[in-house]
Amino acid sequence: MRTRLAVALAATLALGTAVPSQGAMRPLNQVVDPKGDAKANLGFADILTGRWTTQGTGTSRALVATLTLAGAPRTDPGFGYELSAQVDGCGLVQFAYRPFSVTGTSLGPKSFYIGCGAPDDIYGTMSLYDEVTLTIGGRTITWSVPLAALPREVNVGATYREFGAVADVAEPLTGSPVGLLPGASVDTGYGAAVWKLR
Repeated sequence: MRTRLAVALAATLALGTAVPSQGAMRPLNQVVDPKGDAKANLGFADILTGRWTTQGTGTSRALVATLTLAGAPRTDPGFGYELSAQVDGCGLVQFAYRPFSVTGTSLGPKSFYIGCGAPDDIYGTMSLYDEVTLTIGGRTITWSVPLAALPREVNVGATYREFGAVADVAEPLTGSPVGLLPGASVDTGYGAAVWKLR
């Protein structure tokens, strides 16, 4: 086995093809979902991947989450998208896009919630962050929030796990997906990866 690997590596180098280093490898998707499994095969609701990563340097570093669908996401009323994870020592962390709900009309269709981190509440509370930005392009929805705006519980060193993605008909008031049980939403995706924010 070692001989075959050495021969393959030598052949690759001889052809002038670079072998990717650990730092050059593509980030992994924490959520991977089969294409075509959304109800009614709706491309705008068919989740393919969910990825959490960081971008930028220094004070401009941000937590970034990207949801990729089989088709362009809907931006009209009645549908919503979420990417979520559980953070050790905190709880739910969730990005959402809920256009034209009653809540979305007053607070904006994009949101980022964490289930801990309120400095004056020892029990933790759900907190909304205005600093989140949203970009929709092609088949992706991308959220970004500066690390400088986040509490230590979900910041550098925090461990994220139990990743989830939801695309579903939205409840009109809050914009939350109406399908709460597995298989009830138009499409859901899950991931068992463990990711440490560095």
